[in-house]
Amino acid sequence: MTTHSTAQLIGGRSHQCDATATYTHEGRRAYILLDGIGSDEDVQSWTRTTARRLARAAARNGALKGLQQIHAARAEEIAEQGPYGPDLPMAVAVVAVTEPGQPLQIAWCGDARAYLLPAPTSPARRLTTDHNMRQVLIDMDLKPGPATGSRRTSATRP
Repeated sequence: MTTHSTAQLIGGRSHQCDATATYTHEGRRAYILLDGIGSDEDVQSWTRTTARRLARAAARNGALKGLQQIHAARAEEIAEQGPYGPDLPMAVAVVAVTEPGQPLQIAWCGDARAYLLPAPTSPARRLTTDHNMRQVLIDMDLKPGPATGSRRTSATRP
């Protein structure tokens, strides 16, 4: 049996811009986390809507294809705005998809993380690697500086 939970802490921000969603299609279940970048009503509304859209796409098409599908649709919208269009909301994302008899699928961008807790008494196992400058430097066997963790190397505007 697969279970999941989420917790949110808004901290000093004015709006909770993180969103989660789940969706099941023909036995395939998608779990979505979007960590919105920013703190305003537009980002909050966008992440909530996009999390639901992404959950449906991933449940139908798989984790990676679902993320790619939503990302491509958003890229078209951004292209229509042109280089001087308004700044549009962004998020880092984790997509996990389960299907009976199949391995767990994970797709992600940015520094949002997925963990697996195999059993209640087992330690959590991290499934993703951050897409930020800190991780790039670690992968190159270099010592990251203090601000490198906040420099994302990928984000999505699905």
